[in-house]
Parts: sequence; structure tokens; C-alpha cells
Amino acid sequence: MTHTGEASERHKSEGIDTTIEIKVKTMNSQTHNLRISNQGRVWNLKEHVSLLIGTRMEQQRLIYYGKALEDDVYLSLYFGSGGPVHLRLLLKPLLEFRMLFLGSRSGSRVLYHICPTPSAHGANLRRDVGRPVPMCRFWSW
Repeated sequence: MTHTGEASERHKSEGIDTTIEIKVKTMNSQTHNLRISNQGRVWNLKEHVSLLIGTRMEQQRLIYYGKALEDDVYLSLYFGSGGPVHLRLLLKPLLEFRMLFLGSRSGSRVLYHICPTPSAHGANLRRDVGRPVPMCRFWSW
């Protein structure tokens, strides 16, 4: 068990359960207040933020004194039981790569994935779909 785990187990066994007041400031300078038990983990806090603000948990990055909070760490280890906690919410971009099979006249198949930018992976632009779509050749057989 790591040092972090030992400390969190000690807090749980001692029954030290207090409510923390947390102020979350978003990228557009809105501040949201919430209260949560210090015995929860960071991912519990992200669930609350998700419900409050409407951002997906996997997109959230919570910053406390310049450091990103790790999802599986108990809040009591970060914040203790002091006064209000001020967090900064940053959003991580969600890049979704879609796969596309294209056949050729010779019968071979080529697998492409749609790239986030035209310059990524030396992508070629396909214009036959009505608008430029960045395409990266993934493999062929």
C-alpha cells in the first residue's frame, strides 16, 4: 500500500468525515459552489461537477495550486479540513478518430482514419464527400 493509501485508510478508520466547501472556476470565469465529503475521491468530485456544469468527467481536469488532481486520490489528502477550496476547471479536448474502409479498383482495401487536423500524420484531403475531410492512411491489405 502506498503512503497515500495508508493516510487515507487512517482517516477513514478514525471516522474523520467533514464536508468541504469547494469553489470551481470554469474557463469562462464562472464560479460554481458545491459541498462534498472529504472522504470521497476526486472522481466523485468530478461527478458532482459534471452534474452541476454539464461537462463529461473524462473531459475535466481539476487544478489545485497549479497541479492536476488525480482521480483515485481521496479529497482529504488534497484539502484536509480547512476553509473553502478554490479549484480551476480546464477541459481536455476529446479527439474522436473514426475509421473508414475504402475499396480500390484493384480489389485491395485501405483503412483510413479521419485525422483531427489536415497536417496530422501527413494527411490527404478527400473532397468527394462534399467538404474537405482530413484522411490519414492507416494500413492496407
